Amino acid sequence: MGQLQNMLYATTVEPIGVIYNTKALSADKLPKTYAEMITFLRDNKAMLQRQGGDF
Repeated sequence: MGQLQNMLYATTVEPIGVIYNTKALSADKLPKTYAEMITFLRDNKAMLQRQGGDF
């Protein structure tokens, strides 16, 4: 953890794995970076609603 301008912050590295239906989503549409994943999730809310899970 660190402190910058009176704010506390921390960084972490977390692995991610994705299992998906290739009939519903082609591999070329999958995000390749964390930033692309955020954009993908924001841009595809309606399509992804009730389509995923986590553990």
